[in-house]
Parts: sequence; structure tokens; C-alpha cells
Amino acid sequence: MNARRKRRSRWPFVASGIVLLAAVPAGAQQVPRSAGGITGVVFDSLDDKPLGDASVFLVGTSLSATTNAQGRFTFDTVPAGAYRVAFESPDLDAIGLTPNARTVAVQPGAVDTVALFMPSLTTLLDDMCPASRAAGGESILLGSVSDAASGAPVASATVTLSWQDVSVTRKTVIEQHHVVPATTASDGSYAVCGIPGDVLVMVHAAAGRRASGVLSVLVAPHRLVRQDVAVAFGADSAATSWTARTATLTGVVTDTTGHPLAGAVVALIGAPGSAQTDEHGRFSLTTLPAGSWDVEVHRIGFLPNRFSVALHPQHTTNAAFALGAATNMLDTLRVQGRRYDAFALTEKARAYPGATFFSQAAIDSLHATHVTDILRRARGVQLVVPDSGGPPLVQMLRSRFSDLNHAGICPVEYYVDGVPFDMQNSPDAYFHPDDIVAIEVYDGASDVPPEYKSGSSSCGVVVIWTKRATPDGR
Repeated sequence: MNARRKRRSRWPFVASGIVLLAAVPAGAQQVPRSAGGITGVVFDSLDDKPLGDASVFLVGTSLSATTNAQGRFTFDTVPAGAYRVAFESPDLDAIGLTPNARTVAVQPGAVDTVALFMPSLTTLLDDMCPASRAAGGESILLGSVSDAASGAPVASATVTLSWQDVSVTRKTVIEQHHVVPATTASDGSYAVCGIPGDVLVMVHAAAGRRASGVLSVLVAPHRLVRQDVAVAFGADSAATSWTARTATLTGVVTDTTGHPLAGAVVALIGAPGSAQTDEHGRFSLTTLPAGSWDVEVHRIGFLPNRFSVALHPQHTTNAAFALGAATNMLDTLRVQGRRYDAFALTEKARAYPGATFFSQAAIDSLHATHVTDILRRARGVQLVVPDSGGPPLVQMLRSRFSDLNHAGICPVEYYVDGVPFDMQNSPDAYFHPDDIVAIEVYDGASDVPPEYKSGSSSCGVVVIWTKRATPDGR
């Protein structure tokens, strides 16, 4: 394996530890007198379970074995002598860690039992970046920055990570916005430790006039997550010339069964322009900046999604994107709802000062690509990314109740054009910011107007007014 002979990152340390247990007689294995055997298990300390599908090998020899689902491996016949034992796995490849090899003495006629361990996350935190615990969490985001044109690593690049989190105290809800910069090493690698789990981290890289787009990375709790980033000229938002924007993105959009989707909209987040798929689900975006970017794909009746792509100057990148179907279709909105009344919204803002109101002007000023990008700015709102992925769900924090037994996360009652709406998925699955003229957000039972109060509105209410319910949008 070529991967065994080169290091993929600057962290080749404690990714394995070896415990040698007492050698046992060869017995049933019929090991020749001049040879011995090695058996053992590889254990994943990150997930606290055996590590399957790991490749265990004796360095400098052609001998290798693959662990089974229980993490076990066996070398039946190994000539007596000293060997260095190491292992690789897809998980290690994904995060760019290379295990150190350790020495094992094989005795004639005996089988040595060996236990190999991936390190615990606490060990990785202490060894990789003991002085960097960004926000007190226990997840690590690492990766490398490369040049989109040459593929060469980029040293001294600035990688900026940002995310929001919400915490509940005895008296209030605290919303914090974290911005953590990191500088790449000589091999282009970077690492940020201490990220809280279950947060959506926005990643941006820049090196002089070269830059990437903003990538969204979901960081799971107590995990290592790898995000490589490519930078290129013309990718920074301040660039006014399109001469350096020569990348092209083509591909197809399908549903999860592989059926092509016509009419899906594909856009590079942060770059102008979009494309719509044809009857075969195909699209083409030209004159794009190179580098790493997030692509947004949405279509009515399907859950919108984002996908990361790496684009290269004067090169066409082909991609395939799949969307999951939403359980409710937009046809549900064909009801006799009320029309939006700007004067009424102004009056409500005076009557309910604790609520959050987004007018048409406020929505336009945010330049949001998702409805949840707007709602995340409302008081008491928390976004939760489903375990299965997809757009985030909206939940409320009941911060106004003095009784601590009521503190916690609550579901949201939705109204669309004044009519109750069963929002079975994220609002991103049903609406785009361009569809909306105003939003009202009430984060506690005491602040909900009478027309929106019900048995299920005690946690809070979100009221969405669409352009289709206005005279201009009919």
C-alpha cells in the first residue's frame, strides 16, 4: 500500500497503541517450528467499539490482514523475528492520520496476541492542540488547504471557522457567535480543537488573493471531522473581475431512487447566477470561480440540500446530486388564507415587543439563501440538524418561564398566511426566502396573539406570510 509509506498529515502520533499480551502455544494453528503467529483486535476508542475493515500489516513485508466486524485479525504463519505492526482504516484516511508502527517479537511455535487502539478523543485533543480549545467542546475539525490550480499545499493560509450555539441559564437564553481562525502549517494542514458537537460550522480559507467559498460542515459530538479546502484567484467576494473565473460545473439532479428531476435550481452559494435542470435532470453552470464551494440544490416538493464541490480553473467538474422527497408538498398552501397586511404587522410589533418581526425590507437585507437563515436570528429560536442530515429543524427555547422545570427545547406551531400549517419538515423544504414577504416569531405563550393561541402553541409560534397571499403575488 502506498498509503503505508507516506504520511498524510502532521499528526502521525498516538493513532495506535499496542499492548502485547502473553504468548500462547501455537496449538491448532500448526505453526512451523521456525515460525510463529500473530492474532489480535483493533479497537476504536472514539466510538468505544471494535474497528472493522481496518488493514493490519507488518511493515516491510507483504503480510497483511483485514479486521472483521469484531475488529479481529490473524497472521497464521510469520517467520520468527522482530516486526513493526501498524494498521490503516477508512476512518484514519478520512481524517488524515497515519498510525505509528510498533515492534512485536514473534517467537517460534507461539502465537502472540496483540491489541491495537485508536486513541481516545481526549488524547487527541491533548496531543494535537493542547493550547487550543476553541469553545470548550470535544470535537476536532482538521484538514488541509491546497491550490485549486496546481493541487500544491498552501502554507500560512488563514482558515476561519464560525458557528453559533445557544445555552440556557437560570434566567435567560445566551446566544453566542464564535469565530476561530487557524493558520496552515508548511504542509497545508490545519486543526481546530474544542468545537462543540451538533453544530453547523462555516469554513472559509484565504491565502493572499486566493480564497474559497464558505463551506458548511456538520460537526458531530466527540468526533474528528475532516474538511479539505481548495483556494483560487477570483474566488474572494471583493473581486470585481471575472477574468479569473473560468471553472465550469455540470451534472445531474435526481431523487433518491435515481430518477432525474427537471426544474431543480442549482446555484453556487456566494456566487451570482444559477441554473435549472432540463427534462433529463441535467444542468450547467459556467464562468465560476475555482476553489471549494457549497452548491445549493432545491426543487418544489423536495428537501433542499447543500453539497461541497472543488472547482478548478479552466476545467469542467461533473457532479451528481440527489434530493429526498418532502412529506408535504407546497400544494398544501392552497387554502383561503388572509392576505399580508403591513399595517397590521407594524401594530403587532408595538403590541408584542418581545416578539421578532421580519418585514420585506429586513428579509431582503439579509440576502438569505434559506428560510432558516432568517429564523436563526429570531429571539428564542434554535436550529437542530437531523441525525439523517438535510435542512435544519426549528425549535424554541422557553426562556420566559421562571419555573426551571419548563426550561428546555419546545416544538414550534406554524401558521402560513394566517392558517395553521403542519410543518412536518424544515421550513426550508417548503419555502425559499424569495417566496416570503414577512415573518412573525413569538417565543413564549405569554407573547402569542390570541388568533394564534392553541393547545400546542405554548412553546412559540412562527407565522409566515407569502407573496402568493398578497395582491402582487396572486
